[in-house]
Order: sequence, then structure tokens, then C-alpha cells
Amino acid sequence: MTYLIDTDVCIEYLRGDNEVVGFILDQDPVYASIITYAELSFGA
Repeated sequence: MTYLIDTDVCIEYLRGDNEVVGFILDQDPVYASIITYAELSFGA
């Protein structure tokens, strides 16, 4: 199964939330949209 993760999930991953990190590492592949990328890069 393919997952498109949103900004909230990315933020929790970057903060090191063990549940989110484990989930993302168990999935293949995981994608983030260009909108999520922009929100993380420039703020929302």
C-alpha cells in the first residue's frame, strides 16, 4: 500500500515520535505532496 503523508505526520516524524517513525519506516513507499513540502519549507 502507498501512503501520502501530510504536514502533521511529517512534523511528528521530524520530532522523533516513535509511533510515527515506526509506521513510516514500515511502509514502502511513502510520499509527501509538493504542498506538504512547501509548508515544511516556508511555514504554513
